[in-house]
Amino acid sequence: MIRKIAAAFIICVILLFTCYFLFRNTALHFVMHKIREKIKTKYDAGLFIGKDYFSGFSSVNIDSILLVPPGGDTLLRARHIKADISFFKLIAGKLPYDNLTADTISISLIKNDSANNYSVFLKGKKAEPDDDTTTQQVVSGYGTVFNNLLSKLFNFLSGEITVNRLTADYSYKDGKRHFIIPNLFLKSREFNTSVIDSSFEKPVQWNISGVINRSSRNIQCNIACVNETKKLIPLVSSQSEFKYMLDTFSVNINSYMFDDEKLSIDLSYRFKNLRLNHWRIGTEDVKFDSLKFNGHLFAEENKIGFDTSSFLEINKMLFNFSSFYDRSYGKTFSLKVDMPETGSQNFFESLPEGMFKTLEGIKTKGRLSYHLDFRINKSEPDSLTFESDLNKYDFKIIKYGSTYFPEINGSFIHTAYNDRGPVRSFFVGMENPNYTPLALISEKLKNAVLVSEDGAFYGHRGFNEDAFRQSIATNVKAGRFVRGGSTISMQLVKNVFLSRNKTVSRKIEEALIVWLIENNYIVSKDRMYEVYLNIIEWGPDVYGINEAANFYFGKKPMDLDLAESIYLASIIPHPKYFKYSFDSIGNLKPFIEGYYRLIANHLLRKEKITQTEFDSLQPTVKLNGRALEFILPKDTMPVDSTEEF
Repeated sequence: MIRKIAAAFIICVILLFTCYFLFRNTALHFVMHKIREKIKTKYDAGLFIGKDYFSGFSSVNIDSILLVPPGGDTLLRARHIKADISFFKLIAGKLPYDNLTADTISISLIKNDSANNYSVFLKGKKAEPDDDTTTQQVVSGYGTVFNNLLSKLFNFLSGEITVNRLTADYSYKDGKRHFIIPNLFLKSREFNTSVIDSSFEKPVQWNISGVINRSSRNIQCNIACVNETKKLIPLVSSQSEFKYMLDTFSVNINSYMFDDEKLSIDLSYRFKNLRLNHWRIGTEDVKFDSLKFNGHLFAEENKIGFDTSSFLEINKMLFNFSSFYDRSYGKTFSLKVDMPETGSQNFFESLPEGMFKTLEGIKTKGRLSYHLDFRINKSEPDSLTFESDLNKYDFKIIKYGSTYFPEINGSFIHTAYNDRGPVRSFFVGMENPNYTPLALISEKLKNAVLVSEDGAFYGHRGFNEDAFRQSIATNVKAGRFVRGGSTISMQLVKNVFLSRNKTVSRKIEEALIVWLIENNYIVSKDRMYEVYLNIIEWGPDVYGINEAANFYFGKKPMDLDLAESIYLASIIPHPKYFKYSFDSIGNLKPFIEGYYRLIANHLLRKEKITQTEFDSLQPTVKLNGRALEFILPKDTMPVDSTEEF
């Protein structure tokens, strides 16, 4: 009996291997046909193969491969690919591999003004209008989507890989980037390669190495720049506005778990000597000596974010944070940041080099902590949460940095700027005959400007969170920037100490300077307001309230009445457009009546004007100064394109 079973088993094995050798090429051709059809159906692209065949016992060979997108240039060429596969999986219509070798692969990304040859593989083919597809798009959960992407990555890296010479070109309107990978090896969980960016006069080389643990789905990757001369590199094209350079970078994916459509991953990044350059970040290179990030990423059906165990370390500063985006219930975004108590000098020394020029060299003692809580539901923007607090403990400024902030307590020279550069310089002090002390400015003007620009100026310490919340809510409801949240303190700091560059670093620097001045009582509120009224722009080459009162009304600042004061307050956000408030004979246009009612109501409620003054107020002013020369004869109202940053 045993002999019969053994004989039957041997016969089955012989038959199986006979079938394997008789039909393996047929099965291979069938699988490749399915792959080509799938690519054609999903992307409307062509996969062309010169020859596919077996060699040895289980090695699949594919020669002369081309991947051509619809109506585009060839995206991929490969001279030869060889892979060891399982016959049983091949019969099942799959083409997995154990060992993969690829020779001479060329990737060519081409982009012009109106089209490219790669986006179809990112988005998929668009459905035709008469397609029989379901009319309602099914949106997969975040956890499922991320898990599918990572699963495909780990499945692709399931065997040993050797790539001999891979080149990648990115051609665009004004140039070309060229990358070379001489060899890539993935063996026994370890991988290493070099990437050479030969797009420049002196090529830049990156060495990449790491470990992939397929069973636990962990990845550790280290990247190091081996060039001695450090030069910022454009991210994409040579015309790219974003440039970078770094010594080393490492990324780890740890503790990968997926259960009940919920994904959980621990991520960590490390940068050493990272330099960035982009006009939105700052006007100079921004340098981070050390930048570390550890985050626990979670992704569920409708929610994705980082939990409270996540942290960011910038040089010597540590920030704990948590954040999430929930696409259900009106789309909610939340961000919480906490910097535990830290030495104040460590804080200022950790500010990235190149972002805060006015604070470079500052010396302090004491401790600081920071807390941010921001949460907004797009469908209910008025109920948003915003709390931001930088707290001090025994804090003291020992030495100012490159800028001496107390200078605004005395006379100083101020340079006014526009978008094209410096316009004019003048003394802010009694040396200037146009300078007007606060006591010699009309109370009506002072109150109208306060109500218009910053009604809580004398009550806050540089920041008005309520106004900022209202500003965010207004902008979200409008779907664009229509209202700023800057206080008079912030406007003053921007005008006196900073450039008009609309960068992230300038905005953060502005906030830090305001905090230093307001919370350390470097300048009194009255002095700040006095300087503000004497330096802001009120019209064409018109700076300060004395010039403004004379330019529009031929008056001194003390003599301005209520209607004139409200008008002057109305043009502060866009002084260059003052002339469009008037018709061709110098009368205010009807659209400004609403602004008069708004400001007058605030003034009455704050008891800055009487009921009689409110009742008798008319939205009319009489121009008696040089402003009359600028009144347009044509009733044209431009769109105000200015924005506050």
